[in-house]
Formats: sequence, structure tokens, C-alpha cells
Amino acid sequence: MSVDITLLGGFSVRVADVPVADRAWRRRAASAVVKLLALSEGRALHREQVVDLLWPELSPAAALPRLHQAAHYARTAIGRPNAIVLRLDRVMLLPDADVRVDASEFRRSAEQALATGTADAAADVLASYAAELLPEDLYAEWLAPHREALGALRDRLLQLAGRTTGPGEAPGPARTLVGAAHHGRSRGLLLVIDDLAGADAASLRMLHHVAANITARGIGRVVELG
Repeated sequence: MSVDITLLGGFSVRVADVPVADRAWRRRAASAVVKLLALSEGRALHREQVVDLLWPELSPAAALPRLHQAAHYARTAIGRPNAIVLRLDRVMLLPDADVRVDASEFRRSAEQALATGTADAAADVLASYAAELLPEDLYAEWLAPHREALGALRDRLLQLAGRTTGPGEAPGPARTLVGAAHHGRSRGLLLVIDDLAGADAASLRMLHHVAANITARGIGRVVELG
């Protein structure tokens, strides 16, 4: 069984290429358990880690029933009895399934691009994974380390994409990023950054977030020029 879990730009799950309806995740704890495990190494965590992260205000004795309830609703949403497995002291997400998590793919692709060390490789990864991690959970404390880690990778990619030379070569002119957005018959918006390498990382991250939203909504496009 194949399962696709999307975390960049918003949460969604597809099981055997069939999307899980949004209403199936009306229990926030159920989606939170899936999100947390999907971001964890091997899609598994110790039981105490899960309850400490998701219910830090509760004692372990009070939080464990909530974990079992959240696991039940997550299994119901995904439609598989082994979607969340609690075995001994471990909590596992889809241990027997072929699972694709876009945030994990971004991490692997980013590390490969950084190892390659070329601006084109970095630009390709940024273009494929431009959306922010779970924007609907902006203030979730348990998500902060994951958001910071992916943000740091994106910052390094942005720095590399701003280069036009390979390692050891003389620096060349910065690449130019041109964004064009059009909505219906209204006038378009054109944004040109002439010194991409000189822009600070936070501004570039915000720009890519806006660009991803525009592209996802089908109201515009972003063009990168070398």
C-alpha cells in the first residue's frame, strides 16, 4: 500500500492515490500525531516523547488516553487498522506501508543539491519545494525545531542559488529573480530582485512563501533567470 503525506504548504494524505477527505481530520489530535510521526526519523517516536510534545501541560497518566484516542481517529481517517501502531514503548506511523513524505524528500534533495554545490541544483530544489512547512500550525511549539531545520536548509539553498560560479571559481553577477502575478483581467505585479545574493535570508524565505501561494492558487507564476 502506498501513502503520500503532504506537509509543505498544508497537510493532506493520499492512500493508494485516493485523497483522505479534510473532514476526516476534524479531530486535531489525530492529524497532529500523523504530522509529528511523519516528520520523525523512521516515522516513529518513543511514547513519552509523543505525549510530552503534543500534551506538555498534562501528566503522562492524563496524556496517554488522549494518545490512544488520537491514534484511533487517525486509523479511522486513513482507513487502515495499522496506520498508527503502539507497540511496547514505541508509536509508529504506517510501519508496513510504502510512505512518501514531501518534507523528507525536500530534506534529501536539499542535502544532495548542497553536496553537488551548483546553483542550478539548488534552484531546482527550491522550485520543487517552495511552500512552507504546515502553515496552518504556525504556533505549534512541537513543530518549531522541524520548521527551523527546513528553514536553515532553504536558506543555504538560497545562498547557493544566488551564485553563478562553481566552488573555487571567481564570483560572477548575482542571479535575478523575476516574479509575475496576474489575476483575471487586472494589471499584473512584477517584482525584480537585481542582487539576489545580497538579499537577506528572511526576506527571500518570505518571497518564496508568497510565490508558492500564488503558484498553488493558479493566479500567477515565478520565473528565475540565470
